[in-house]
Amino acid sequence: MLLLLLASCGEIAYGRPGFGSLYLDSRTEYLLLVAIIVSIWLVVFVRHTQHAAVGGAVTKWYLHRNTDRSATRCCGGSAVALGLWHALRYHAGSIAAGSLLITTLKLIRIAFFLLKRTFYQRVSRGLDACGCNGSNRLAAMCLCCISCCLKCVEKSLEALSRYAYAQMMRSKRSFCPSAAEAVRLLTTNLAGAASLRFVAAAFLFLGKLLVAAGCAFLGWRILVQAPPYDSALYSPLAPAVCIFFAAFAVALVFFGVYNMALDTIFLCLCADKERVDAGMPPLGRAHELSSVLGVPIDAPAPQHPRGKGGRRMLETPAERSGSDPSNNPFSRGSGVVDDGGYRI
Repeated sequence: MLLLLLASCGEIAYGRPGFGSLYLDSRTEYLLLVAIIVSIWLVVFVRHTQHAAVGGAVTKWYLHRNTDRSATRCCGGSAVALGLWHALRYHAGSIAAGSLLITTLKLIRIAFFLLKRTFYQRVSRGLDACGCNGSNRLAAMCLCCISCCLKCVEKSLEALSRYAYAQMMRSKRSFCPSAAEAVRLLTTNLAGAASLRFVAAAFLFLGKLLVAAGCAFLGWRILVQAPPYDSALYSPLAPAVCIFFAAFAVALVFFGVYNMALDTIFLCLCADKERVDAGMPPLGRAHELSSVLGVPIDAPAPQHPRGKGGRRMLETPAERSGSDPSNNPFSRGSGVVDDGGYRI
């Protein structure tokens, strides 16, 4: 609405019947550009808030095996609503920083696309970037390579931001330390991350394709058989194609929840694997999900410290109970309980 309001502030110069040009002054153009940038930032912020909320809900499910909803005094015991509440209350600045980073990359890609388009228009008129005759193939190749690199960097940072939000909701830290910790966990388990990402991407794409194809087929059958479309419609192909793309766009949003849930569970498993390798017990459902996601977790024998003369020292109560509340932000042990049921 704001973009339409700013665009309506210009003056229309009419040309041929039914055609005209819209002219804006420099101040209105500047405000329109700022509104476009803010709109892109808000769209990315909403999507990243969804990632953080899903990451918080999945982390709560992973760390709490038997969660009593009556003990949670916030959001009616809903894990998704509680994750959204914690994401907006404690991590809104981190989500805004991550979305601003992705928005900056998108704006750089848009500006570079406009530059490349201008260059190709000059080449098509027989002029290169310097105004000389002939086309510069080397410059065109460099533009294509830079565009491809920017696209790869943007997609890589988008994938990394999902892991960063999952780690942020798990460890209750800010965006940059969470991103660094997520990168360390992923590089430690690089083979498992690559295989999981490949298999998950394949199955999620097949799921989106199946949903979109099913909706398109159902719409085509309705247009062919149901009156008055069966006689009034010339061809059901164009509406069926529109239904396919609309259903695919909706499926992208819903399957993004499954994608974020897989990334969060894998990151939690990698963190538990490090704890087990260090001789500490896992915090969540590591043994239940390790075989499913391909992250082997074999608990080693506990290493008890020995005192003077080689005699084994006694275990502490925390070691006998098999828990480490100090390293678990969701622990039910000693600590302060906030209004969402988390221990801080």
